[in-house]
Amino acid sequence: MKTPVLLTLLLSRMASCAMCLRVHSRNITSEVDKHLAKPENHTQEDGPPSFAILLSMYNSERLEAMYAKRLEWWLRSSTIPIFVVDSANRSFPKEMHDIRPFQDLHFDQKKFLPSNWTPKVDGASTVAELISLDHAWNQWGKLW
Repeated sequence: MKTPVLLTLLLSRMASCAMCLRVHSRNITSEVDKHLAKPENHTQEDGPPSFAILLSMYNSERLEAMYAKRLEWWLRSSTIPIFVVDSANRSFPKEMHDIRPFQDLHFDQKKFLPSNWTPKVDGASTVAELISLDHAWNQWGKLW
């Protein structure tokens, strides 16, 4: 059985730089295209490699416009399956689902973090991202 490659973008780490997101998104797409074009990366028995994009985000009101713009870009610019984890427990505009199907999961990360947790603590964002990845794996791991 072939194992798909999962590309993970931890957008909360790049929230302060929309230009970085555009460059990063193009680089990921370029790398996927290069991989698909190289026959030595897979055998005929395997068929074409399977890829998915996992977008991990804290879709707060303050960051919603940025995340919506990046999600829309991925939906319109690729045919790669997209999985989105939102740890702010906020839904996306209906228009996003109208572009093309994608899987989304929403939960409140505050329920899973220590009561004294703040974003200012060293390593705090890493812990929050790991919680998101754990939720993603529990939800979709069998699809990957």
